[in-house]
Amino acid sequence: MATVCQKFYEVIADNQATSKVYILHLNKFLNYSNIDSESLVKLEEIEDLVFNYIIYLKEKTRKHGKPSPNSYNTMISPIKLFCNMNDKILNWVKFAKYYPNRVPVANQMPYTREDIVSILEALNNKRDKAFVHLLASTGIRIVATLRGCV
Repeated sequence: MATVCQKFYEVIADNQATSKVYILHLNKFLNYSNIDSESLVKLEEIEDLVFNYIIYLKEKTRKHGKPSPNSYNTMISPIKLFCNMNDKILNWVKFAKYYPNRVPVANQMPYTREDIVSILEALNNKRDKAFVHLLASTGIRIVATLRGCV
């Protein structure tokens, strides 16, 4: 029989970057709650625990500015997946209502033609220029180009 952690790990195992982040945030939640994963699944008050964790994060955001309000979904998604994989059905839509308002991210405009031209002028070899053209014309992230290299 699969353990509660095996069910969780099996779902996230395919994507190394996602699994790292999910394990990190699930462990932070478990450390906050002072409970292990096996006990968490058996816990009756899990809804209160998740609610209190969100309020704890909001307090940290209010006092210190971190974690960012934009990262709450990233921090809570591992908990949601862990609960779902272990048949703990909670009202996640309700929990999302408690998240602080998202903060607009500055300087998220696409590169202008002038920006791209200045980048291309600074490059010396054709390979780098081709790479900049690829990124500029497709809009893909750099990390997406590295997946085939790893």
